[in-house]
Amino acid sequence: MLRVGSAADLIVGTGDFIWISDWENALLTQVDMRTMCVGTNLSIGSPLASVIDLAATDGVVWAAEYSEGNPLLRIDAATGDVVSTIPGVVAGGGGMVGSEAGLFIACCGGDSGGSDPIIRVDTVDESVSTLATLDRNTGIDIGFGALWVGSNSPNTLSRIDPETGDVTDVIPVDGIVGDVAVSADAVWVALTDTATLIRVDPTTHAITDRIDLGSAAGRPLDVAASDDGDVWIVGPALSPTLIDGNSRKPVARIRVNAHHVLVVSGRVLFTTPDGLLIVIDDI
Repeated sequence: MLRVGSAADLIVGTGDFIWISDWENALLTQVDMRTMCVGTNLSIGSPLASVIDLAATDGVVWAAEYSEGNPLLRIDAATGDVVSTIPGVVAGGGGMVGSEAGLFIACCGGDSGGSDPIIRVDTVDESVSTLATLDRNTGIDIGFGALWVGSNSPNTLSRIDPETGDVTDVIPVDGIVGDVAVSADAVWVALTDTATLIRVDPTTHAITDRIDLGSAAGRPLDVAASDDGDVWIVGPALSPTLIDGNSRKPVARIRVNAHHVLVVSGRVLFTTPDGLLIVIDDI
């Protein structure tokens, strides 16, 4: 357990370092995973809750800032230096994911009408382009050669080619879509109104399982998948819960109040609203 601020929130990792946002103090905090010591504290100098998304590519942390100009910050994960600032990229917080194919941002302006873009940022030359357009995007991840984007007008999971931007399938779901995560053999979608986690087969695009997290679970907030196919889910009133990828049933719960979860290098990391980073070995 490590104190990383007064209100730890988003968490992302690349290489030996993880970065955590502190929404109360407009800070980004670096933690060295080799020593489990706090390193750089980076002030983003903006209003409270201004970092709305974090993502990582090789050696780089990307921070989407909700402030004047909606900039995207490129940060060296090891040194904490802000390498560049790309203005006018971010609109709302529908999620962000980094990969070898680029950085992808699911914007969410909040109005219906099919006007919320999926943006691709080239991680080499930092050029910005609109890949596709959906509506009320809520979550995004990449895997099995595709982007998987949750949207809520209507409630769907869309499969998008990350190179061409073609929407190759739209999968209806019967609930309000929250976070999306890709595991070793599936795509997982949290439904926030019914406290349900659904499993989608990435080949057939069929919904194969529905996992009821319980009537007291509240709103599932964040989903993270491990390399072996297991899934962690956290949310208000929901203790961090491990879903076994084989049995597709809850097999463990941890009694902490967690905001977000990251699975990296055989460890599971949770951030808490009172500023703690909790690290456990993967179960």
